[in-house]
Amino acid sequence: MTEQEIKKLIDVNETQITEFKKSTAEKEQICGTICAFANSDGGTILVGIKPDRTLSKVSFSDESQTDITNLFIHFDPDLKRLVSINKTKFQDHFLLIIEVQKSNIKHHCYKGKCYKRVGASNQILSNEEWFEMRKNHHQEDWSAKICGNLNFEDLDAEAVSLLREKLVLAKGNNEYKTLEIQNLLNRVNLLTEGKINNTCALFLGKPEVTDKYLFDKNKISWVYRDEKNDLEERLSLDEIKKPFILLLPEIERQIQRKNTYLKDLDLFREDIWQYDESAVEEVLVNAIAHRNWEIPLWVEVVQTPISLEIRNPGNFDADWDKVLKFNEKPPYKNRNLVTFLNHIKLMEREGNGLRKVYKTQVSKGLEVIQRSVVSDRVDLILTGKVKNVEFAKFILARRDDIEVKELRILEKIAKGENKLERDISIQDYNRIKEFIKLHGPSKTLKFKSSIQKTSSEQVLKSASMKTLEQHILDHARDKKDIKGNYLEFYNSEIYDKLKSNKSTIRSILVKLVQKSNLIKVQDGCYKFNNSFKTITTANNGKNNSNNDTKN
Repeated sequence: MTEQEIKKLIDVNETQITEFKKSTAEKEQICGTICAFANSDGGTILVGIKPDRTLSKVSFSDESQTDITNLFIHFDPDLKRLVSINKTKFQDHFLLIIEVQKSNIKHHCYKGKCYKRVGASNQILSNEEWFEMRKNHHQEDWSAKICGNLNFEDLDAEAVSLLREKLVLAKGNNEYKTLEIQNLLNRVNLLTEGKINNTCALFLGKPEVTDKYLFDKNKISWVYRDEKNDLEERLSLDEIKKPFILLLPEIERQIQRKNTYLKDLDLFREDIWQYDESAVEEVLVNAIAHRNWEIPLWVEVVQTPISLEIRNPGNFDADWDKVLKFNEKPPYKNRNLVTFLNHIKLMEREGNGLRKVYKTQVSKGLEVIQRSVVSDRVDLILTGKVKNVEFAKFILARRDDIEVKELRILEKIAKGENKLERDISIQDYNRIKEFIKLHGPSKTLKFKSSIQKTSSEQVLKSASMKTLEQHILDHARDKKDIKGNYLEFYNSEIYDKLKSNKSTIRSILVKLVQKSNLIKVQDGCYKFNNSFKTITTANNGKNNSNNDTKN
């Protein structure tokens, strides 16, 4: 920005697109204005100008810009790509010129507050206004928008030919081999108002043409890194520059080329791979369907000898635990694109794909990890090495009988994440007890106790009183003879099982006796109070009857 341009801005005073700040000491207010400009029409902040439009004559160190950019982690969604900060000389003094571009998203927040520009000031939106703005934005489907001025000549002939093959296979109809191009594209959601849309450009467009409209979003990279052997392989830029319908099979081929058998302690046969082909296809397709296409970044696939990581621009708009346990589906950001993927059978119509990937991997004793390491990227990691061999043996032998919900609970227990009402609910705990009784080995408690022993030093020692109490009651209920009568047990059994502080266990036993959960037979000897169970059931029935009467 020239000195004349700066002088012109100062002469006009603060406006819808201009603001003055005395120094970088006002960095919180500066970030609020950056947020407001991005959510409105863009603008320029001149740092080093007083409200009366005179120079504040402050000096800017090399850290001045860093002081502001360090606060960028508080923007959600991230907007650093929209901001440029430059130090410029003006009338023998220096100014910081912060230029902010208008965002396509328009619902950015700074430290949980959404700002917009109204005249020469910033206004904070109410939660209701922010939610409505965000909802309306997500209703706009990027994948259905018309892609510039593309025409049918801009489509790759090999990509169109492969699309025809896939449709014949998916639909069972040879008509797609010869269908006129416009009708073909229209049938599978690749045209909007008769023109080529972004989905079509991604999957069929010639990269040399679509690059200028998609701004590098139409790329998926693959790299294989083996640091131990100082080895790195990657796809060349020419290989990456292919329409997605051609690029995806190539990336899948590279992944399978480096895929290996699991051979941990001779546990597995030689037909158990690190990654199933169907799982690889599903995670790649999900990355495309769920990514934020307004972020000009590539999808990155990073493979190592023990992991496969898919780095995806955007956010995961769902609770990962609920997706796995209850099939709570994350909302699709690109509905048109998803519909197209359904046409060629590259995506689950029921939205059950991620759960299938999870079951496929974890039933081998591996892991599926979802994490957001930065505000504009989601990582999905498939591990390729077994950590807990005993858990893997148990799960692999029963993978046909187990549901995803049960698998999720067992995985948490195997990792030591077994604190009641924090890691797993009482309902989950009871559900998994029943599963182990039905599908476990002859000594089912051996599996359960082996998992607990793994975590006893780390988890049970510091477990809550409620968790320890539940473990003791479970032990008491399990002590039965053949006829189902409750047997006596000794506190030494609890010490050995829980590996916890003895005085803590003794105090819990005293408490359970006082509450009539247990009967004290003699010092150090107890048994479950069967009459207490009966009384509780009777009381519950009585309460239910009263409730029915009230209703």
